[in-house]
Amino acid sequence: MISVLMSSSFKVVLSLKKNWQMNRFVIFFLSLVLFVIHLDLFQHVWRQCYSLGRPLGERWTFLLFYTVLLAILSFGFNAYRLGRLRPVELAYSQGIALFFVNFITYWELCLFQGRLVPIRAIIGLLGVQIIFIVIWSVAAGWLYRKLFPPLKMLIIYNGAFCQKEKLVEKIRQHPEHFLIVGTLDCRQPEEVLFRELERQEAVMLYDLPVSQYDLLLPFCLARSICVYLTPTVSDILLQSSEEVFSSGPLIRCIKNQGLTAGQRFAKRMLDLTASFFCLIIASPCMAVIALAIKCYDGGPVFFRQKRCTINGKIFSIIKFRSMVVDAEKDGIFQPQNNTDPRITPIGRFLRKTHLDELPQLFHVLAGTMSFVGPRPERIEHVQEYTKHLPEFAFRLKVKGGLTGYAQVMGAYNTSAYDKLKLDLIYIQNYSLFLDLKLILLTIKGILFHPGSDEQTPFLE
Repeated sequence: MISVLMSSSFKVVLSLKKNWQMNRFVIFFLSLVLFVIHLDLFQHVWRQCYSLGRPLGERWTFLLFYTVLLAILSFGFNAYRLGRLRPVELAYSQGIALFFVNFITYWELCLFQGRLVPIRAIIGLLGVQIIFIVIWSVAAGWLYRKLFPPLKMLIIYNGAFCQKEKLVEKIRQHPEHFLIVGTLDCRQPEEVLFRELERQEAVMLYDLPVSQYDLLLPFCLARSICVYLTPTVSDILLQSSEEVFSSGPLIRCIKNQGLTAGQRFAKRMLDLTASFFCLIIASPCMAVIALAIKCYDGGPVFFRQKRCTINGKIFSIIKFRSMVVDAEKDGIFQPQNNTDPRITPIGRFLRKTHLDELPQLFHVLAGTMSFVGPRPERIEHVQEYTKHLPEFAFRLKVKGGLTGYAQVMGAYNTSAYDKLKLDLIYIQNYSLFLDLKLILLTIKGILFHPGSDEQTPFLE
């Protein structure tokens, strides 16, 4: 009897692993449970502490406002990415989203009532919500891993292009997603590749030649083998291309002309608003940093460096100085890392927290930079990267940004080639909402993920 139950359970789990619709339903259902709990807690606090003598319509107005704000910020902070984030990251994402929601709601309450209302109830609400968040993150994460354990995956890589050891090391940093059972060079004979693929639940095709994709993809899809792959620059550009004819031959057009006039206007309005607001908030902190740098060694507060932005224009980017005076007086670039002796103690803290970037808010306000966009590169880096990969010039179709898709979705030790792909995804799929989401994720990244100063090679 027990063996029958175990066999049935195994079949259910196996069917769930391959049922992506069920996967999404479970994520939606578990997320909805926590979302409803937050709303119920808020309406309870409103009814007990703030609704005395207030009209019923005002209660529903606040509840609707709270619902919309919570949905927007939760999505912006990726607060419900169950199965993609670890429980601690889920709890942090939800916690920071709720902090902003409750903070904004409190000031809205004060505005409606024309006075400062007691804040104890809002603080208590946040405390109770955090308890539910921790319980939910652990329980939902455990349940998800039980229902959808990582698929056993074979890696087929291009041995002529990448090193297997580095590739496996990177992928094994995500055991919640991938369970590697083996690796295989794509240069093996076809019969060897097919024989190994027959036994797999999933496969990762890593930077293979086009001919190999054409060979292996149909084989895997015909056998319902889940396929992970790394897109090329051409794939990213093709994804956002436009259909030319509604009938006849399938022809698509890739323009890559950057943003439209309407998008540039909306982006500029966001830049002005966000940079002005951030400068007001950050000005006391910037004054303290400037004083600390000056008192440490008496050198200049700011560091200027030539960078490339839209259409290859060159400008002098400003940062708080984090290294000793004349660290590159010979004009030769030297790779930097966290142990570089040229970095001052103050500079090491500034780099770790990314506070050295704050003066660039003035660039955003002036229009030299954008709040979100590809990070402006040094001139010599642009020349070097473009020489190896002409498509690198595509990222110069928009202004350089204070933060960007590659910085948020990638990592500071991501290779320049992968950063190029991420920057192109941003440019080709630009929207004002995407900018807002990246700004929120930047706040989350600064608070949760430590910075890194390592310089990465063009290709690893």
